[in-house]
Amino acid sequence: MKIAFLGKGGTGKTTMTAATATRLRQNDESCLVIDADVNAHTDELLGIGSPDTGVAGAFSDFAKSLENRDPVPPLGSFPVTETTDFINNIDHDLLSSYTVKEDSIRYAQVGGYQDGDVNTGCYHEKLDSLEFLLHRMRENQHVLIDGTAGTDFAVSTLSFAVDAVVFVVEPTRKSVEVFNDYQELAGTQPMQVPTQTVWNNVEGSHDMDFLTNHAEQPLGVINRSPELKRYNQTGSGFESFVTENKAILDDITSLEPVSRDEAYSEALQEAFEEEWQSWGKDYFGDIL
Repeated sequence: MKIAFLGKGGTGKTTMTAATATRLRQNDESCLVIDADVNAHTDELLGIGSPDTGVAGAFSDFAKSLENRDPVPPLGSFPVTETTDFINNIDHDLLSSYTVKEDSIRYAQVGGYQDGDVNTGCYHEKLDSLEFLLHRMRENQHVLIDGTAGTDFAVSTLSFAVDAVVFVVEPTRKSVEVFNDYQELAGTQPMQVPTQTVWNNVEGSHDMDFLTNHAEQPLGVINRSPELKRYNQTGSGFESFVTENKAILDDITSLEPVSRDEAYSEALQEAFEEEWQSWGKDYFGDIL
């Protein structure tokens, strides 16, 4: 099960990603956590080190290992083929060079901006390797993605690589607007990935009334937490926060995945073709 946690920046998607991973660890289940945000810091909440190398620069290794071909630059998107090798568990040898592991949690980062990236391109170009990897991971494992802030996830084939989306919404107008924008953009895609909301940082009846009137019915509600505040002040208490919200976290890990049937395959092919055409036009111009 590959779950992407999305939301407006600062709404708590990193907290929800780390809490879900911690809950899986409490239940003696393994998971891979991939931090795809520009400001990666899920490792701090997990109490785990950062990998030396981000997956953003791993396309060549991934292509050689999983597609059995010489590495080539990604042309927008790179779909699976009949000869694709798949990653069947999170302890696959290929992941060891780009992750760190502690207990049952394996952790990876896409990688933030480096000095050489300035004025050379958009951060989201770095997600090509992540998309390539996710499309080649079997669904029989827990993979949690702390996604980029905003709505970009909805308009690329990266959204097809996950089984479900958990969108974190706070009781603010802007947070609700970002979710509505995401839903509108996702609705333009050939295939919609199942999306659930989690209301986060809720305090009192006024917040509940606001979200009830303006937001989609949630999978669950996370109240403003003294334990999380204690963690932010002292560095301890995160496990207690996880335990007090274990019911909703268990619901997240039990979500029904997207159906990868013939309709899904056709929609994915359509999305790949549209992305190739867009990439080709940007790269070659009118001569394509």
